[in-house]
Amino acid sequence: MPEQYRGHPIAAAEEAVQLCRAQVRDNPAYLPGLAAALTNLGGCYRGVGRHQDAIAPVEEAVQLYRALAGDNPAYLPGLAAALTDLGVCYGGVARHRDAIAAAEEAVQLRRAQVGENPAYLPGLAAALTNLGICCRGVGRHQDAIAPAEEAVRLYRALAGDNPAYLPGLAAALTDLGVCYGGVGRHRDAIAAAEEAVQLRRAQAGDNSAYLPGLAGALTDLGVCYGGVGRHQDAIAAAEEAVRLYRALAGDNPAYLPGLAAALTDLGGRYRGVGRHQDAIAPAEEAVQLRRALAGDNSAYLPGLAMALSNLGICYGGVGRHQDAIAPAEEAAQLRRALAGDNPA
Repeated sequence: MPEQYRGHPIAAAEEAVQLCRAQVRDNPAYLPGLAAALTNLGGCYRGVGRHQDAIAPVEEAVQLYRALAGDNPAYLPGLAAALTDLGVCYGGVARHRDAIAAAEEAVQLRRAQVGENPAYLPGLAAALTNLGICCRGVGRHQDAIAPAEEAVRLYRALAGDNPAYLPGLAAALTDLGVCYGGVGRHRDAIAAAEEAVQLRRAQAGDNSAYLPGLAGALTDLGVCYGGVGRHQDAIAAAEEAVRLYRALAGDNPAYLPGLAAALTDLGGRYRGVGRHQDAIAPAEEAVQLRRALAGDNSAYLPGLAMALSNLGICYGGVGRHQDAIAPAEEAAQLRRALAGDNPA
């Protein structure tokens, strides 16, 4: 086991899977425990940015739950949860079409479960949020709106009875704002994004574990403000997001992709108000981070291409036209290679 994971939840999750495998060899009655342990292991891997490693355990969990549910429908909720997680895992490595298939099946199962027992409404809300994200991943922005809106309605009703669902509502609102922005409904996007930030701020004030959610919500709010020309408001949100992600990434490298995205966005915000010199530093840092991330995981190559393109624009904005050529050419090469791998 790598030294950095000793004492980490990953170590415990991996050990739990090993123990469950040993139990299953002696008695198949322990298969549900193995399926649950595999799902948890996948979540632990995702939590430290090991998206590729997360796929195998969650795929195995889905297979196990599917077999168990074939004999006993009591395992259908476990299958639905594992499918939702699998959709998230596939999205993390840009396997967007596979993600949609898993997410759609999860929603289908959750709807059937809710029809029999409203206790499964939180699971349906989570599955709908994930489906909206998956639809956006393949450019189906209009299709993403309906599940995102339904998720917000469900979480709002749930949170009205139990504040434990407020984080889910905040996440669903953030996602809905992105969905609205994707189809040009900028004012609707701002309303959703502002409410999400308000909720996340309150949550983070009580519990620092919600700071990543606040950072993500601020990044999305900045995008929404930019869409209606509120550039100074967009800069304030983007700068705060960068500060939060920088602090988070200092403690946990799983937040480096968020920091890279926030830096790219901040550079764009500065350019939008003519602060071309200020735009260069965040753009350069974003490229450095994206390059390191892509070296470990090819799913980050599209982000590197975007960051390089942005850096070229930033250099051009201050008259450094010769410096702009290399990142622009590299971005074009990456995009050609990516298009060859995925013509869709």
